[in-house]
Amino acid sequence: DYDIEVSENSANSNKQIQQDVAQQILQITANPLDLQLQIVDSTARYNALKNYLQALGVKDYGRYIKKPEGYSTRLTPEEEANRLLAGISVPITPEMDHDGFINFVDMIIDNDDLLGQFNEQQTIQLELQKRKHVQMKQAIAFAQAQAANVAQQQMNTQMAAQQAPVGTAQGPATPAAPANQGEPQ
Repeated sequence: DYDIEVSENSANSNKQIQQDVAQQILQITANPLDLQLQIVDSTARYNALKNYLQALGVKDYGRYIKKPEGYSTRLTPEEEANRLLAGISVPITPEMDHDGFINFVDMIIDNDDLLGQFNEQQTIQLELQKRKHVQMKQAIAFAQAQAANVAQQQMNTQMAAQQAPVGTAQGPATPAAPANQGEPQ
């Protein structure tokens, strides 16, 4: 017969520590300045609330919180590559980490040891996805340039309207007749 004693000392297995960490994350994502600077968005706040409820042991957290409009899971470049290599399609969206994925694929291609871990078809998949990220970056830059151009045109129109002389309601002024130019009085 054996007596086995397990003593929890890890932060991952201690329920109270998990709850404390989840509560700290919840407080961090509620910082008004971070929200205003858009460092924290509605997706991050939703994930913090979900994490906190799960740490409390709430299994049906969907009864208390709902996913924000436009919610999407943000994949790291590594997660995106792993999904692609597993045959899962990953559509490109504007909020993705385009630079991160481009740099990740470049790192793989530049490192012979890493590149040797992939077959030709996998390398082609990564390159095609990288091109899609480059195209999305270009589309975003083009849209931002167009928006800046429209804003500049509106500002120019407003400035021109402010600088234009305003006409009077009486009409143009007529020159006064000269006084006493040799007329009989």
